[in-house]
Amino acid sequence: AVVSTQSTGATAGADSDVKMWKVVPQREGKDADVTFLSNLKRHDKTVNCVRFSPDGKYLASSGDDGAMFLWQERKDKGEQQPQQSFGDEEGVQNKETWTAFKMLRGHIEDVMDICWSPDGKRILSGSIDNSAIVWEVKTGKKMFLLKDHGHYVQGVAWDPISSYLCTLSSDRSLLVYEARLCNLLHSISRNKKQEEARKKEEGGGSGREAAMKSRFFVEEGATKYFRRLSFSPDGAFLFVPAGQVPGNDDVHNVTFLFTRSNLKTPICYLPGPSKPVCVVRCCPVLFQLRNSQPSKRRFKLPYRIVFAVASLSEVIIYDTEQLCPIFLVSDIHYACITDLAWSSNGRVLMITSYDGFCTILSFDQDELGTVYFKGEGSPAVPAVDCAGKENVANNT
Repeated sequence: AVVSTQSTGATAGADSDVKMWKVVPQREGKDADVTFLSNLKRHDKTVNCVRFSPDGKYLASSGDDGAMFLWQERKDKGEQQPQQSFGDEEGVQNKETWTAFKMLRGHIEDVMDICWSPDGKRILSGSIDNSAIVWEVKTGKKMFLLKDHGHYVQGVAWDPISSYLCTLSSDRSLLVYEARLCNLLHSISRNKKQEEARKKEEGGGSGREAAMKSRFFVEEGATKYFRRLSFSPDGAFLFVPAGQVPGNDDVHNVTFLFTRSNLKTPICYLPGPSKPVCVVRCCPVLFQLRNSQPSKRRFKLPYRIVFAVASLSEVIIYDTEQLCPIFLVSDIHYACITDLAWSSNGRVLMITSYDGFCTILSFDQDELGTVYFKGEGSPAVPAVDCAGKENVANNT
């Protein structure tokens, strides 16, 4: 698992530790500079997910021990005792001291994914005990227990405008909840139009085969352990991995895009990866448009949203202004990709894998575009023009 603020990154894995790093983007043609900061020890088993709070002050971690820990850095450096890190045999010392100030226990199995609410007051967690839990950070108590999935909850997302919560499961369904009271709003699992068409082709009957062939999401185990979905930073889109669409001879792996005005049906999909998509992460920075002609834009947005899509073996970077990917990175790891994280300034993308290594993509200033600054009076949620745009991205 991996997460990053502007200059601090956190990684975690099968050694049951969380490691903190200082990451400085490339400058003047040089590679990104990575420095070890600290080793955090409290988990007993594999750590599956680490996430910074929106203000960057706290870190949440979750793992196979069923526990979540909340961490904060100690600033009273004069009282700290030197602690050896993951490189004990080399005498490497921790440069920072992070302490676990709260432990959250409620899941009875591995906790696979977590996310913070936009105000940092709540956390949503998903587990292989088939449940998701909404926690209150201040008290450490469970606020809501969501048990609507029939199998592992492998991905969770919190709407940045705090209207919706979403969970994605290996039961091949996406659930959308109202954020305040966690009432279930939508359950998305099958393409209804496709299912009806297949029923007609089959000439009636129970329709069981048609239902199975009309599933939006790949089968259990296809994405290993994670299906990490993501809202865009403005809340206009929901990007959902582990998608599939039928082709002439085979099923194609895709990423589905939903708009907040219609979270029941995807507006389009992005195909391409040869293996199932397991993670989608949006760059937190919005960029100015490159094309001044509105007729050539895919969505009616005053800016570009950049997002990264990871399959089990490659990472593809897109934006919302064009059909073609911006970057494609493949053959960088010996095992499956597990997570992605952007730095808060959008200049670093960290990639983790089961092989125990991390890849850091570092972008030059303005390489992804010129940063967009919202003017006064701009809407918090931009209008998204989706009329006549169904499957606009299915030809990439």
